[in-house]
Amino acid sequence: MNTSDVIKLLSARLGANQKLTRQALKQVLSILRQRLIAGDAVTLSGLGKLQVKESKGRYGYIPGKGRCYIPARQQLRFNQHKTIKDDFAADKDD
Repeated sequence: MNTSDVIKLLSARLGANQKLTRQALKQVLSILRQRLIAGDAVTLSGLGKLQVKESKGRYGYIPGKGRCYIPARQQLRFNQHKTIKDDFAADKDD
């Protein structure tokens, strides 16, 4: 599923045109991006939590190059909500 698919489904459910739905989705994603860049965690009820975590610098190994330093960086992390975890677990049991 890609952005166009989401827009088509959302506009059909809302009874709105796709242009308006695309603009609304673009604004929502822009707000989420701004909050994440500011360092805030974003919780989407029933889905999960997005947050930026700082990874520590460390040494690693690259075949052909040998040992090298991997610098610290920020990474986007997603922690899924318990209901999503349970839904996936239920699908595996079936």
